[in-house]
Amino acid sequence: MKCLGFTLWTFFGLLTLPTLSRQASYAIDRDVMDQGAKAETLYEAVTTLDRLQDDEPKRSALIETIFHPVPSVDNRRGESTSMMPIAWHAARMTLFVSWACMGMLVRAVHCNVGRPELWVLLPTDWDKSLLPT
Repeated sequence: MKCLGFTLWTFFGLLTLPTLSRQASYAIDRDVMDQGAKAETLYEAVTTLDRLQDDEPKRSALIETIFHPVPSVDNRRGESTSMMPIAWHAARMTLFVSWACMGMLVRAVHCNVGRPELWVLLPTDWDKSLLPT
């Protein structure tokens, strides 16, 4: 019964935590731009990472709100000035630490099904090595 309760609690968290993670992505983008990166270079890197992951440069707002902790490439082009709290990869880290309580959602999340290489250490949405030095 505890395992069921924990799984349900994690599931409800996964419906809300992606929003906090997306806000962190916007904050990181602003920080990178403030440090002098060119906008076009940033979006080339974001596009490359998107191709390596889900290759979904455009998404509807509803789908992204519920299912995606990393904003789509199109949405990252717009400036987000939200005052929401940020928590980078909160949803993905929740899946990882759920293993300790025998959580099974890490294997059932749509982007992880059939991709066991993503069950533990998931790719990040930002890798500075993609930017030219």
